[in-house]
Formats: sequence, C-alpha cells, structure tokens
Amino acid sequence: MEEELADVQKQRDELNGKLTTVQQAAEESKRRSAELENRLRENHGETERARAEWGCWRLSWADN
Repeated sequence: MEEELADVQKQRDELNGKLTTVQQAAEESKRRSAELENRLRENHGETERARAEWGCWRLSWADN
C-alpha cells in the first residue's frame, strides 16, 4: 500500500512538473505573440506613412 502511494505521488510530481513546463511555454508563446503583433502594427503604420509620402511626392512631381 505504501509503495502504491509513493508511486502515485511520484506520478503526481512528474505531472505537476510537466504542467508547469507547459504553462511556462504557453506564457512565453503569449508574450511572443503580443510582441509580434506590436511589431506588425508598427510596420503597418510605417508602411502607411511611406505610402502617404510617396503619394505626396508623386503628386508634387506630376505638378512640375
């Protein structure tokens, strides 16, 4: 009986360790995803600004 209890406790400890690892990986994935979303948003803003500048440049060039 004590041996079975020790085995179950060992299994529980192993599963808790695996759960902790998976939870940490999930948190890192969320952090990385948020970071990439921010970079994408910034890049989109830069692209829009470049398009606006290019459009203004093209218009001023066409006027000459």
